[in-house]
Amino acid sequence: MNKTAQLKFLPNICVPVKNDRTLVLSCDDIEFHVQEFLKSHGLDYGYDLSIPQATPIDEIIEGMGLTIQYAYFADPQILGMNLFGRGRVKMLVQGQVKDVVYDTGTIIISGELEENSPVGRLNFTLAHEFGHSFYHEEYFNPHSENYELDFGDGFSCDLKASSCKRSVVGEYFGKPLNSELDWIEWQADYFASCLLMPKDSVRVFMQKIFPEMKTLFGLVTREFPLSQCAEMQKQKIIEEFEKTYQVSRQAAVIRLRKLNYLK
Repeated sequence: MNKTAQLKFLPNICVPVKNDRTLVLSCDDIEFHVQEFLKSHGLDYGYDLSIPQATPIDEIIEGMGLTIQYAYFADPQILGMNLFGRGRVKMLVQGQVKDVVYDTGTIIISGELEENSPVGRLNFTLAHEFGHSFYHEEYFNPHSENYELDFGDGFSCDLKASSCKRSVVGEYFGKPLNSELDWIEWQADYFASCLLMPKDSVRVFMQKIFPEMKTLFGLVTREFPLSQCAEMQKQKIIEEFEKTYQVSRQAAVIRLRKLNYLK
């Protein structure tokens, strides 16, 4: 494993790559990449890590030269798709299944999320798909013989894309990772969590609530402060956290546990 890949949106950073083009990334790696990305680009969108706030995920995606399209997939289980090559995708158009052509760099999000889902679910799906753009272009790129999608009903093409279903987006935390695709989806999930709830921003949020919580060499010296609160107070703080970062309760709790604010 002596190959490395340059990150598209952080060109000064290279990461190890296995022979099948899967990136080798730890939690700390992804945390660092997100922090560096937001420091480099966040202010372009009015985003400041020192102010607890929701990440302007759609603005960031489009600012990076990608396109977001909302439409209904012919397969209702698909929540998002990220196209790394121009091609046709089976979509539901006015009640009929049609092949729709999309250009490279298009992120398609199920219209269901735009119309009927809580904003937290939509934001996580957008951030998850951006995670694929951030890390996995080489894995899914049109010149790779590595991956070919079959969109069902006998339709297949050379389009290289990430096709993320309900069973994938947001579901890879704390579960066994057995295949290469598992690792790719885990990376996109963890990236989404870090991007929507950046570590530095969350620290500021928590220190405003627990001013006695000190920081030493970048580490919080009081662990699990939320778990030491009365249940009603804890739930109120988590609810405020959800509203601040525009995420779901599930995503909020997982992130707070990961950062040792909650057992």
